[in-house]
Amino acid sequence: AHDKIMAALRADKYAPPPLQSFAAQGKHYQEAIRYVIESREAHKCGAEFLLLEEVWREIVTFIRERLSASGNFAVTELRERFGFSRKYAIPILEESDRLKLTERQGDLRIKGA
Repeated sequence: AHDKIMAALRADKYAPPPLQSFAAQGKHYQEAIRYVIESREAHKCGAEFLLLEEVWREIVTFIRERLSASGNFAVTELRERFGFSRKYAIPILEESDRLKLTERQGDLRIKGA
């Protein structure tokens, strides 16, 4: 289960399958999901999906650079940089808000606490 999850995440690192598609495959997959999160091989973005940890770090680096350069950024900047659809961009930004990396201010994100 672990290897199949990791292969799926690597296959399209900016558009991973829904988390539910793994969890629905049973207990072994659910245990593997917990393992990849706890071992920091992947980062969970809400209840929607997992991202490879290196992809998550790449996103966080981008966010920090944008905030440092201009003090804010828009969803479209994240979408354009990584080719995310809105389906992925919004949960990623909600996760960055949850972690207090960013804070939503209208259509923009600013530096969080």
